[in-house]
Amino acid sequence: MKCLCRILYILRMAFAAPAVLLLGGVKPIDAIGVPELLSYVRARTPRAMLGNVLFPAKDVSSLTWKAVIGANNLPVAAKVVAFNQEASIHSREGLATQSGGIVPIKRKISLDEETMFKLYNPRPNTSEFDDAIADIYNDTEKMIVSLETKIEVLRWQGVTTGRIMPDEDGIIQEVLYGFNPGLQSQILAGGALWSAFATATPITDIQNWVTSVVNRGCPRPRRAVTSNAVVANLLQCAQVGTMVYGVAGAGQTVILDQVNALLRRMDLPTIVTYDDQYRTQNEAGAYTTLRYLPANLFILLPGEKLGDQLYAPTVEALRKVRDGVINSGDARRIYCEVWEENEPPAHWTKAAALSFPTFPMVDSIFVAQVVV
Repeated sequence: MKCLCRILYILRMAFAAPAVLLLGGVKPIDAIGVPELLSYVRARTPRAMLGNVLFPAKDVSSLTWKAVIGANNLPVAAKVVAFNQEASIHSREGLATQSGGIVPIKRKISLDEETMFKLYNPRPNTSEFDDAIADIYNDTEKMIVSLETKIEVLRWQGVTTGRIMPDEDGIIQEVLYGFNPGLQSQILAGGALWSAFATATPITDIQNWVTSVVNRGCPRPRRAVTSNAVVANLLQCAQVGTMVYGVAGAGQTVILDQVNALLRRMDLPTIVTYDDQYRTQNEAGAYTTLRYLPANLFILLPGEKLGDQLYAPTVEALRKVRDGVINSGDARRIYCEVWEENEPPAHWTKAAALSFPTFPMVDSIFVAQVVV
C-alpha cells in the first residue's frame, strides 16, 4: 500500500510546476487532492465479494429506480390462424414493479495530530512525509472497504429476506422486493434437517425446490450458495453417500467436488460456499461480528444476475465537477476526499457513495433453512 501511495505521489509531482519543485514548496495537500485520491480509487481492484457477481455495478443519474419483476417469466405462444384472418391479440399483462431511492453511504476517519505534524513538518532526510501520505491513503482504503462492506450487507439482506430496511442515524427506508415466503422458502425440521444424517434427504430436497421454481415459470436455478457449516452436514448425510458411492460404498468420505459432480449429472445447481464476515460499531465504539449470509441457509439462484447495484454520482463529487477539479467521469461510484479543520486541528479522510441494489429476479430464488 505504501509503495502504491508513493508511486501516485511521484506521478502527481512529476507534472507539478517546476518552480514549485525547485523551491521545495509542494503543499502536503497536493499529494492527497481529490484527483489523486480518485486515481487511486479507480486503479484499485475491488474486493472479491459474491455480491459483485450477483449485482454488477451500473451507473445512473437519478436518485430513484424502478425494476420490473419477473421479466424472464415464460413466454406466451402465438396462435395459428387461417390465411386472411386477423392475428390473435396478446393481452398486456399487469407488470409487478419494484421501486425505491438510492441512499447515501458515507464513512470518515480523522488523522491524529502526530501524523499531521509529520505531514507539515517532516524532519530532513527522513521518510516522515511519505509515511504520513501513506497513512492517509491507508485511511482512504479503509473507508472504501467500509462502504463496500455496507453495500454487500444491503445486497444480502435483500437476497435472504426479500427486503432491505436501513434504520441508521434516523434514516428509515423499507424496500420490499416481492418475496413470497409461502412459495420461495422452507424451514426443514426434525428428521428432515440436514444435520439428521440418517434420515435427511438433501438431494431430494434440492430437486423439489428446483421443480417448484420452474413450475412458477421462472428460470431453472443453476447455482446454490450456502455456508461451510451446511456443506459439512450435507456431506455426512446417508443419502448423499449412497448416491455418490452406491450402497456398497456407504460410509466413505464424501467431498464437495463429488457432490457437485453428482448435481451436474442430475441437472441441479452446483454449490458454492460464502462465509465472509463483517463488523458493525455502535455509538459507544463496541464491535459486533456478523455474517453476510446466515450460516443455516441454503439458497438456490438462477444462472444470470439478480439485479444491478446502482451508483449515482455523489453531491460531493458533483460539486468538484462544477468547480472544475474533476471531470464528470471521475464523479461516478465511490468518491473520496481529504480536508482540514483548524479548531481543533484535524485532518479528515472520507469515502461516500450513492448506491442501492435492484432485485428484479427475486421470484427466481429459493431460500431454505436446512440446519438449526
